[in-house]
Amino acid sequence: MRNSSARKSLAVALCLGMLMLIVAGCSSPGTKATGSVVKVGEAVNVDNLKFTVTGAETSKAVGAAGNTFELKDGKYVVVEMDVENVGTTETAFDGEMAKLYDADQQLYEMNLEASASCCKKETTRLKNVWFGNLQPGEKATTRAVFEVPAGAKGLQVELRSAKIGSEKTALVSLGI
Repeated sequence: MRNSSARKSLAVALCLGMLMLIVAGCSSPGTKATGSVVKVGEAVNVDNLKFTVTGAETSKAVGAAGNTFELKDGKYVVVEMDVENVGTTETAFDGEMAKLYDADQQLYEMNLEASASCCKKETTRLKNVWFGNLQPGEKATTRAVFEVPAGAKGLQVELRSAKIGSEKTALVSLGI
């Protein structure tokens, strides 16, 4: 009887501890980072990754031949960036690492399919790291694609770490 009670107490304590770790390690989706904002062309480190947004443009259509994405309303924002793993361990990438905000703080998630297709367009120069890993010292040039309304202004891309529990972010003003 006493052993069963101790196991239940231990199980409850472990569950509460894990819940606290999960809550502490999660950042709020849709909540834009605060702090300094860099411009296109300026490098910024987020944990063990160095990002340099090298350009941003808008378009009604993106992608590779045979896999083109077109919008009737709104526009695509294509953000090209260099990414370097400046750490000592392999780093995974996913679509949660880049988010776009407009001047009204409206959040736009990355369109992963359009981003992948955009990277396939120039395979000799671009790498679709949004579904992969970078080894220590490895560099890649990639594109992140977002769908926004035609009138969206004051666009900033927020770059996040893939490191579990990290809330480090950086903001880059796109000038569009």
